[in-house]
Amino acid sequence: MGYLSLYRKWRPKNFDELTGQTSVVKTLKNALLNNRIAHAYLFCGPRGTGKTSMAKVFAKALNCIKGPTIEPCNQCFSCQQINSGRSVDVIEIDAASNRGVNEIRDLREKVKYSPSEGDYKVYIIDEVHMLTKEAFNALLKTLEEPPENVVFILATTEPHKVIPTIQSRCQRFDFGLFAIRDLKARLQFIAEKEGIEIGDGALTLIARTAEGGMRDAISILDQAIAYGGDRVTIEDVVTILGKVEQQVLADLVKAVARHDTESCLKLINQIADQGKDLNQFIKDLLFHFRDLMLIKECGLQNTIIDLPEELKAELEEQARRFTIKEVLRIMEILSETDQSFKFASQPKLLLEMGMIKLASPEVNTSMTNLITRLAKIEDRLDSGELVQTSGRDKSLKAAAKPIEGHTVENDTKDSTDKALSIRSTGHPQPKTSDLSTTQPAINEENPADLDDSGEMVKDLNISFEELEKYWDVTMDFLNKFKETRQLRAFLLKGKPYKIIGDLLYIVFPESSTFHKTHAEKETGILERAFKKVIGKNLRATCIFEGEEPEDQNLATLTNTDQSQVVTEPKSYSTSNNVEDDSLVQKALQTFGGKIIRVEKE
Repeated sequence: MGYLSLYRKWRPKNFDELTGQTSVVKTLKNALLNNRIAHAYLFCGPRGTGKTSMAKVFAKALNCIKGPTIEPCNQCFSCQQINSGRSVDVIEIDAASNRGVNEIRDLREKVKYSPSEGDYKVYIIDEVHMLTKEAFNALLKTLEEPPENVVFILATTEPHKVIPTIQSRCQRFDFGLFAIRDLKARLQFIAEKEGIEIGDGALTLIARTAEGGMRDAISILDQAIAYGGDRVTIEDVVTILGKVEQQVLADLVKAVARHDTESCLKLINQIADQGKDLNQFIKDLLFHFRDLMLIKECGLQNTIIDLPEELKAELEEQARRFTIKEVLRIMEILSETDQSFKFASQPKLLLEMGMIKLASPEVNTSMTNLITRLAKIEDRLDSGELVQTSGRDKSLKAAAKPIEGHTVENDTKDSTDKALSIRSTGHPQPKTSDLSTTQPAINEENPADLDDSGEMVKDLNISFEELEKYWDVTMDFLNKFKETRQLRAFLLKGKPYKIIGDLLYIVFPESSTFHKTHAEKETGILERAFKKVIGKNLRATCIFEGEEPEDQNLATLTNTDQSQVVTEPKSYSTSNNVEDDSLVQKALQTFGGKIIRVEKE
């Protein structure tokens, strides 16, 4: 007899050798013990997960001389015939090549005959989803009410293609992919029986490449033995699989971490010149970053990653070069590249484009990448590594001047904290020009920092230009609290228009009536924010574009004449009697309204 492939030679011969499908094995064993044998079974699952092997073991358990039994002897005539594939009572049908209605009609004629050698006649129909619709319909009645002692076992990798009327007549069992540890255990068992020396690293690489399929794993082992002989190394497995060396992956990861696009492209061209499978390389790189992700999230010592200890230490060092957000961004780009390989006419070009995206995040304009970049900037701002450098902040830093009688702090780290808090002496620290993004500790659930307590400087005047520079700082301050973020969103539709005395006019477009109305309701919160940011009692009111204060004397005042305006500016006037009423004026200022008509009782 010629050479027998390892996956055929070491096909499981009993239930105990069927590793990885615990629930299926337990159910079938109990059915045999309790004599609850169904007339039809549907085995579903990916390739190489043991569907046909389970069917043959179950057929032996039914026809063994001891049967039905959960431990077929593999010694009796029936067991040996089934093991060799010569049993007349176990009929294997390939539905891919026997998919027509005529083949099913022939099966219906032969199924009437009794078993010849055992107690049961077992029909194993592999890839049953390949049958035509007419063939399925022809099988329906026979499958539902087969003759006594006939069992159908249907196996498929695509159960969704099996029509519902067939599925409803079968007991369905779903076979899952094998875990890496189960694959390694089986490969180690076979290697020991074959007298082959193989390291743990080589076993791990084979198991991961098989992607959960036992037959694929054993076939790769068979190929590695043919290449390496009695001693199989990880280098042998890398060679036969066309993979790149671990060191190349490590060099590429370091180049991505340094944002070294040139080195990434050189490595890609080196891999292509060696004739490596670029699609397999993408998968390997994706798995590599998956390991980095698990190390960052679960730590080095976890049961999810099945890698040699010497490799784990190297991966831990690589993981420290990235944030988890960067790793997820990289994995998403690699996944998209892997999917695009199926339709790419120039796979090398596609891979080079992907490497540029990995090493140069600024060229990737996808929404996910932009969010990741913003989150990275926020992290650096929160840590104090960066200082705000927006245009308004720059102009504020250049233009803001110390206020007479107060000392300007030059320490950028502490300036904002001091500007937003009241000193223990009872005197506020004015806002300085040197602003950073470091904010005082704020409890967003209970924003106590918006408290009105603390003595304010009453004679502190501010020009419109200075107020305009403080506006963005105030908006950032409101954004720190959950309760005031909505107000900030309304105010972003408007802009500072004019300041008269201590009254700030905020102008809104006529199309933003909704935002103006809601902003007016919460001007009190904005005024308290001004106290914290600027250190001044400043009132606010909202107007539409084109509106002007009705008191022309106040409207014509320039910012340089604001010191001449009294603390309580005149409000809109329409009546000689009503305009002097302080309560009415307060209402007008609070809600931003004006008097249209006065009716006397």
